[in-house]
Amino acid sequence: MINSVNTVPISYNTGLTANTPMQNPQVNVPVQNYNVDLNGINALASYNQPIANTASAKNIQPALPTILQPEAIKAIQGERIYSPLANLDSIVKKDDKITTVYQMDVQAPNDAIRRIECYDNITGKLIRVQDNFNTIEKGKLPKTDFIEIKDINPENGKTSKLTIYTNGKLDCVKEYEYAPNYSKEFTVTDLSKTITENFNDGKLIRTTSFNKNNQVDFVKTINTDDRSSQTTYYKNGIPVRMSNEIQTPIPNTTGKNPLADADLVPQQPYILGYDPKQVQGEKRNYSNGALHSITTTLPNGGEIIHMFDIKGNLTGIEDASNPANVKDIIYHNVFDTEASYYTVDEQIADNVTKTTAFNKDGSREVNIMDFKNNAEKHAFYSKEGNLSMYFEVDTKGNNLLMEFDKQGNLINLE
Repeated sequence: MINSVNTVPISYNTGLTANTPMQNPQVNVPVQNYNVDLNGINALASYNQPIANTASAKNIQPALPTILQPEAIKAIQGERIYSPLANLDSIVKKDDKITTVYQMDVQAPNDAIRRIECYDNITGKLIRVQDNFNTIEKGKLPKTDFIEIKDINPENGKTSKLTIYTNGKLDCVKEYEYAPNYSKEFTVTDLSKTITENFNDGKLIRTTSFNKNNQVDFVKTINTDDRSSQTTYYKNGIPVRMSNEIQTPIPNTTGKNPLADADLVPQQPYILGYDPKQVQGEKRNYSNGALHSITTTLPNGGEIIHMFDIKGNLTGIEDASNPANVKDIIYHNVFDTEASYYTVDEQIADNVTKTTAFNKDGSREVNIMDFKNNAEKHAFYSKEGNLSMYFEVDTKGNNLLMEFDKQGNLINLE
């Protein structure tokens, strides 16, 4: 529960902010001066000083998506690569400067594209990725409901810009900047513009929000250690009020205790400890000769299948070493080392699946999907292993959200 501990008006020299032009896209943040002791609400003040005189909204140009209907896909010039089952896996088109890889959607390998990757021919580094989330229905043209485009900085392999389209319309565009122990995210939507700054490995998060006139609306800083926060509100670019809030435990009136739910305990990490390309077994190749998969048959009759993409990246493992408990390990975003993660999927009951996601930063997520009863449960764990959030949808479609502090106390209930 969030409790306001004080809300007071504040007054500053209006000459600092009243006539400051808001077109300057720069935000000057002395990152090196922010190594402060994170000691509750008082520490937030040094992060939440009025910044209307230095911060300004940023206009970001969205990346344009590549939209290709089935006939256009058939006309793409390039090498067509097929899986061992003779399904079109991808199309590789090499121009003078850029090599583009069109990864087909497994639900419609001839008619829909799932991912487009662009590589610089000189460096060989990835510079752009477009992910398409398609709806495939028999007798209808594929429909792309959601498009995510990442521009990649080839110097550090991190995302420099993210553009999202939903149902054909621009949803938002983000730009990122990085420094040691600090990152900054600019976000622009139809309704808002914000700057989100991440200090000291996520221990402090500061959000600056702008109104429709590109003036600072409020600045909110959150201390993630104790979940305290401080918000400074602005009017006409001038700070007028400050509010401090702290999180306090609240009683659990739901009758549910996700901390005691055995299904929500994360699966153990799937540690390889070997070179997957060197395992023994039956090898299958793509039509261009690249390794597609290796199937290893075990003495007990079980199998382990290692699967690769055309660039040689491990994309998944089907572990049926115990035929009664088959696990599917899927490696996601192998192109982006900062965002890469993997999931372990297993069936824990009839029509019930459990997915444990192992994120790059050490945090974990557990998703339980009950397809028969149309219900789901989601648990989010910090990198220290503490349950921080629980969300569920019951069989009647009712939602429940619970948030916990590091001691396991319930602090928010919705």
